[in-house]
Amino acid sequence: MACVYRLRGVLASGGVAFGATTQVPSPTIVEILGRVGYDFTIIDTEHGQFDLETARGLIRAAQGSNLSPLVRVVNNDPTRILRALDAGAEGIIIPHVSDATDASKAVDACRYWPHGHRGACPLVRAADYGLADWSSYQKAANAMTLVCVLIEDLEGAENIEHILSVQGIDIVYLGAFDMSVAAGYSGNVRHPRILAALDRILDACAAKHIPVMHTLVNSPDIEAWIKKGVRLIVHGPDASIFAKACRAFLDSVSHLRKSAEAALREGEA
Repeated sequence: MACVYRLRGVLASGGVAFGATTQVPSPTIVEILGRVGYDFTIIDTEHGQFDLETARGLIRAAQGSNLSPLVRVVNNDPTRILRALDAGAEGIIIPHVSDATDASKAVDACRYWPHGHRGACPLVRAADYGLADWSSYQKAANAMTLVCVLIEDLEGAENIEHILSVQGIDIVYLGAFDMSVAAGYSGNVRHPRILAALDRILDACAAKHIPVMHTLVNSPDIEAWIKKGVRLIVHGPDASIFAKACRAFLDSVSHLRKSAEAALREGEA
């Protein structure tokens, strides 16, 4: 299988990686993300309205466009994780990780023996449908698969040191919006308590040299969070990116529409 491992390479070099979330089940959009230069995409099977078969096609489109596909699973379910990895995902994002038990369960599902208990089948896409040397593939999968835990509540922030004590976590994803909703702040990601929780996560990850991912849109925010230690920037979901681009275009030409309408009325007078 043509694994890209582009994201793993960016992180190994100490760089900052940029990606987007795929919620529209379109291989064309995924290919565009790769061709314009994004490093990774999050294929969102939690919030996206598609099944694993569709996600498999999106994974193919990503790897054919030099884009690392990460799959965000619905929950911390070993079976869902197994199926996404067998389809060729280069990393798994596990939502709602709140303690070390959650983290240990996630890592265990993503790794083959001796580092975990991922189910083994040599005939899946990830193993080249039986064409790969199994021993080599098993070692590469254990070494290269990215395990990303998503911290989405204050409990997870409070337990972050215990979570990071689990061996095998590669990335921590800041779930600021969910965290604010769960804490009763209705999406206010700038609430002091939320910001303090995010800072605690960043400090703990810095101490363990674990990269942090965050969803950010505005350039000033991106620069500020990179200075705080974030190394993976998610530029929002694809549908939102498209919607905002369309809105920005229409706003930029609204004066032309008004001028044309005014000229038409004058001509009819």
